Amino acid sequence: MLHYSQINKVQKGRLPMIQTKDYQELYTYLECSPKHQELLRQLNVANEMTLSRISHELKNALTLISGSTQLLSIRHPEIKDFKEWRTLLYDIDSAEQLLDELSSYNHSGSLTVNTFHFGNFLKHLCLSFAASLSDSDTEFTSRISEEMGVFRGDRVKLLEAFLNILRNAADAVYGGKILLEALRTSDKIEVIITDNGCGMEPEQLEHIFEPFATFKENGTGIGLAISERIIHAHGGDISVKSKLSEGTVFVVSLPIYQNGYEKTANQSSKMCKIVNTAACKPEVQA
Repeated sequence: MLHYSQINKVQKGRLPMIQTKDYQELYTYLECSPKHQELLRQLNVANEMTLSRISHELKNALTLISGSTQLLSIRHPEIKDFKEWRTLLYDIDSAEQLLDELSSYNHSGSLTVNTFHFGNFLKHLCLSFAASLSDSDTEFTSRISEEMGVFRGDRVKLLEAFLNILRNAADAVYGGKILLEALRTSDKIEVIITDNGCGMEPEQLEHIFEPFATFKENGTGIGLAISERIIHAHGGDISVKSKLSEGTVFVVSLPIYQNGYEKTANQSSKMCKIVNTAACKPEVQA
C-alpha cells in the first residue's frame, strides 16, 4: 500500500506509479472502436484472472502459516504471553484482510442485478452502521426521503460501497458527527455523506480513490477504490469535497434506468460486467 507520506516521492519521480487518470485516458482511447473495446474487455479479464491467481496462492500460504501458529500455540502455550507472538498474529490477520479486500476490489465491477426498495436498503445500511458505532462517541444521523422508490442494481455491492464511505468518515471524526442524506429525482438517486472530521488536503484528494494510496496508519487504501468501482459499474458518479480541520462530503449519484438497464449501464461504465440480470420482470426485494 502507498501511504500519503510516500506520494510526494512518487510525484518527484522516485517511485513511478500509474494514476487513475492515466487509466481513464487509456479506457477513453480504447473505447473509440469495437476492435479496441474487445481488446479492453480481454485486458480486464486477463487482469482479473492474474489478480485472482496471485490472491489465491497468497491465501494458501497464509493458511499454512496460520495452521503452524495454531499448532505452536497448542504445543507451547507459554508463547501466547510473548509480545512478538501477538504482533505476529496481528500481522497475519492484516495480511488476510488485505487479500480479502484485494479480492473484493477485483470483483467490484461485476454486478448481480435485482430490483429492490432503495429506501429500505438505506435504512438497513444506517442501522448496521449505527450498531458499529455503539462503543464510540460518534453521532450518526440519517435523513432519507420517503420517495426513494425502487432501484435496479446490485444490493450487496452497493451496501459494501456505502459502508466503505461511512467507515472512512468514522475513522476521520473521532467522536464527531456523521450525516447521511438521500433523495430521489426523476432520473437519479443522490446520497450525501457528510462528516465534521479532520478533513483532507488538496494533495490527498487527488489520490483518494487510487488503490493502495492510504492516509491512515493502518489502512489498506482499497476501500474507497472499491466504492468508486461499484458506483461506476452502476453507471453512477462519486465525488468528494474536503477542507482540512473542517470535514468531508461524499456525493454519490446513481442513475435510474426504467428499461434496458444492461445496455445503459455498460455504456456509462468502463468496468461493468453484468453477471445476472434477475429476469425481465424481477421480484422487488424489501
